[in-house]
Amino acid sequence: MAKNVDNKQQKSILNFPEKTNATSLFIIVVLSAIVVLVISILLFSNRKYIYIPEYEKMSYSEDINPGLIILSNYDYVENADSKVEELVKKNKTILTLAYADKENKEFTITNLNGNYVGVYNDEEYEHLSEYVVADSLPKSSARTHQFTTSVSGSKFDYKEIYGKLAYDYTDNKTNETTRKIIEYKNEMIELTKEDKEILKLNDLKDETTLNNFSENPKYFSSYSVYVNPNANQDSEINTIYAQIAIKESEIDAYVLDYQNFGVTENGEIYPLIGYYNISTNIKTSYSRSISVPKNITFKYLVAKAYFKCEVLNKETNEYETKEMVLYSKKLA
Repeated sequence: MAKNVDNKQQKSILNFPEKTNATSLFIIVVLSAIVVLVISILLFSNRKYIYIPEYEKMSYSEDINPGLIILSNYDYVENADSKVEELVKKNKTILTLAYADKENKEFTITNLNGNYVGVYNDEEYEHLSEYVVADSLPKSSARTHQFTTSVSGSKFDYKEIYGKLAYDYTDNKTNETTRKIIEYKNEMIELTKEDKEILKLNDLKDETTLNNFSENPKYFSSYSVYVNPNANQDSEINTIYAQIAIKESEIDAYVLDYQNFGVTENGEIYPLIGYYNISTNIKTSYSRSISVPKNITFKYLVAKAYFKCEVLNKETNEYETKEMVLYSKKLA
């Protein structure tokens, strides 16, 4: 009897398509559509959503300093569809790596792998760059990532940038090698309502200037931001510079996040030059420039920075932690 049952079941299964009714066909069509939809999402997803890791902001760099420089250049480009020129921001993100100790002789870093991700305000993300250094890490190294966005869409593109580095740390005295991992994030600086009040940007006729960097000569040997008109009369571009020099003789370790902005007479704010996670490094002076069309006239050049350092107390001969928020404002 069991054999007959098996035969009936086999015939029933083989006859399944012939006995399919309207309800069964509907279920098959729906399930097929769901499968196709899932496959399409997996294959053609624009990577809009990403798991946001719980990385912490870095303090001081122990072995290597993963710094970040963001340069925002502006220009007019003809829209391919409308044939009308629109203002775009050409972003250049420079990811730098260097030994934290500029005279380092105690250890060597090899087999370094790194990955950087930029997260937008709407949680879209973009892979910025990957590091692969099989040999010994040089004193300084950099990777550059560039992309263009319409200013009408967003004047500030990244909300946060995440980094993850893995490398072999070899003690030069014992020749022992350890695999280390660094995970960190950088939050991009934006001007809050409180910042605008401090910088007196609510009154666009106000001509008050401010420079917390110059007011702290113990930590900064120089600071300047200025517009340099292009000497070529036919050029429609102005160049804007930002230079910061840290007085390392007074500081044992430091970390700096800095962002400056151009503010028009109408109160529009344009991010310009950003230095992030700049920590104890082979350099103590940072100078970069960006370009802006001459018909974009800035009334103010303003900046905001976070600075943390270890300063020697000469009375106790011990280092003390100093943290500060710095602002600058000048007429352009």
